[in-house]
Amino acid sequence: MFFAKALRYLRGREPPKSSSKSLDDLPNELLDWICGYCDKPGIKALRLACRTTSHVATAYLFPEVVMLMNRDSLEACHGVAAHPIFSKTARNLWIQADRPRKTTLEEWNLELKEITELDLITVASDRIDQELVVGSREHTAAMDAVFREARNQFHIEKSPLSKEQRQCYHAHAVRLATDAQQMMRDQSLFACLREVLTKCDQIDSVDLTTCHHLRKATTAHNKSFAQGLLRPFGDLNEQESGVDAMTQLMLAASSVGFKPKKINLGNLSHLILINKEDFSEQLQELFTNVEHLVWEFSVPVYDDAFTLDRDAYEDIAPDLRETKALVSLMEVTTKLQHLRLELPDHPDADIYVTLQDIVGGTTWRHLTHLDIANFEAKPDDLTDLLIRHRDTLAHVKLGTVCLQTGTWPECFETFAGKLPKIEQFEVRGRFSDDSIDESFLWFGWPDEKHNNARGEEIRKFIINGGEECPAIHYQHDEDESTSEHPSEGNDEDGNVDLGDDEDDDDAEHEDIYGLDEDDQGHGPIYQTPNGPWPWIG
Repeated sequence: MFFAKALRYLRGREPPKSSSKSLDDLPNELLDWICGYCDKPGIKALRLACRTTSHVATAYLFPEVVMLMNRDSLEACHGVAAHPIFSKTARNLWIQADRPRKTTLEEWNLELKEITELDLITVASDRIDQELVVGSREHTAAMDAVFREARNQFHIEKSPLSKEQRQCYHAHAVRLATDAQQMMRDQSLFACLREVLTKCDQIDSVDLTTCHHLRKATTAHNKSFAQGLLRPFGDLNEQESGVDAMTQLMLAASSVGFKPKKINLGNLSHLILINKEDFSEQLQELFTNVEHLVWEFSVPVYDDAFTLDRDAYEDIAPDLRETKALVSLMEVTTKLQHLRLELPDHPDADIYVTLQDIVGGTTWRHLTHLDIANFEAKPDDLTDLLIRHRDTLAHVKLGTVCLQTGTWPECFETFAGKLPKIEQFEVRGRFSDDSIDESFLWFGWPDEKHNNARGEEIRKFIINGGEECPAIHYQHDEDESTSEHPSEGNDEDGNVDLGDDEDDDDAEHEDIYGLDEDDQGHGPIYQTPNGPWPWIG
């Protein structure tokens, strides 16, 4: 009862009453819980309430240090490290390793045009969401009107730049791109990381990301990048995405003995394991105390169309097989509880890293969550990995796996009912095996939140066990139905039916931001939250 009254009081829902209790008397655990329900203005108000709430609320006001690849950001991070309060409240370091590339004025103009078009799509999508009632997305005329109005208003607010303004912005963009490279060579980034990791001694987790992987970057809102009208997306060289920043991080961490409990790596190249052999000891030190590890590996691409660099892609599997570098790194993570690895994958190629070259024979005594995608394995290797963690595994997720021998029903039968702690078993993507022709099992797209109908049957079989795996329908195409008799609550593709997907034909327009054309050739199709939108120009 007291907790409820305290919460209502802090939210301003009832006037204060005389009581022997004050905010200073509340335990930090309760204040921490209350802060979790407050927005940023509420947090600021709590900081002014009294000494105790100020201490707890401050931690919520500044929970992480965000570092971008420009000198203004480094200067700001130095300021955080020197701050007597914020240096003690930050618990996470987020390194956004996206760097701007040097461009000619013509190239810069083209990038600015793309940014402007994306902003227009965002504005129009928001207007459509706000002004059209739910279920009206099929009313093209209404959407067209809202879009045109949003476009006109957008162009009024975004007046064209003069030639002199463009030249000035471009000159600043070139300086920013030069600094992004220079700060690696002159150790500016290393020095900043070292100071942050030394003085912000509560930090125990690190995120290093590019290209909006894992988290949406804040580069679009950064004042320094805005001075050059830049929105960096990706690293200078996508074949070595994030490698330079990761190298500076592990060297700085080693110099101060920083060993985080949580590491999230978004779009980091496997070449950090291959090309930095001289620093392998520092890299392994960084992972020594990790309990939670997420690593989405980058796919080597080039040019603005993100064309697959086939040679670089085909080198990934041999690199990891010959060096065993990833296996060696996994072996030092003895405290691991949560592991998620997303190996490189591309629709234009199907060469995968083997499970043995990812985890080898590593055993983690505390592993409860296992999530691995885009690999190939022998049935015995996959079964052995799961069985040797049967005493701890509670959640398993497998995505796009190629079975080197045998069939999936036979493989599932080898570990079904043999994982006593298992609570959730998920499957996504293509599961291919030695079955006839080019058929495979389809368990839904990787980003879907739930198993499809076929996946649900497999989940129940793995958890409950049984003598024989349920019959599974093989197919030759992702769009083919995964079941002749879809389960209730699932659509014809065996996926969870959300009820508002009235016209599945719209799925053919899945290109994001104008890579496709409509049926009448009216120009690019843009995907909005309410469906595909033709560019109106």
